[in-house]
Amino acid sequence: GPAARSPLLRLHEEVLWFADFVRPTQQEQTRREAALARVREVVTEAFPQGTRLEVFGSYATGMYLPTSDIDCVVLGSGAGTQADGVRALGKALSRRGIARKMELILKARVPIAKFVEAQSGIQMDVSFDVANGPQAAQFVCRAMQELPPLRPLCVGSFSTRIASSSSSTRTSSTCPTSSRPRR
Repeated sequence: GPAARSPLLRLHEEVLWFADFVRPTQQEQTRREAALARVREVVTEAFPQGTRLEVFGSYATGMYLPTSDIDCVVLGSGAGTQADGVRALGKALSRRGIARKMELILKARVPIAKFVEAQSGIQMDVSFDVANGPQAAQFVCRAMQELPPLRPLCVGSFSTRIASSSSSTRTSSTCPTSSRPRR
């Protein structure tokens, strides 16, 4: 009977259930895609032809939670320095009214523009000309295709880290979604 079932099997089933439960809904996905499209339009207008906005982190891998931000990088910007790119993006976002609560972090190792996309309320972090984030996301997505059981483990680990975090330190995950149906 149920009492004789292995605790490890029960844990396995709970982890699978939880991973499925927190999977983004189509509505959540659509809202994020629209926010990203609005920011992408500003980037396209503000920087030279050939500049592209790419995502990485939990959004790129499909492991985001409803409260997760979207991590982006502008590649091929032609900005003199990363900080110059962040400043130029900040001005362009302000002119268009796309961003609220904007913070330009210029003195970090990797300068970023942190803001809330005005229409969706989604937090976004944008860096410049650092390709390792999208490369890592692609690597993890390939690994998850080869090893689908890793997704539930990543979701559980990521969620546990967020729940136990007592500071505003960002956490990130690099595990993609699987093809299991939601709930």
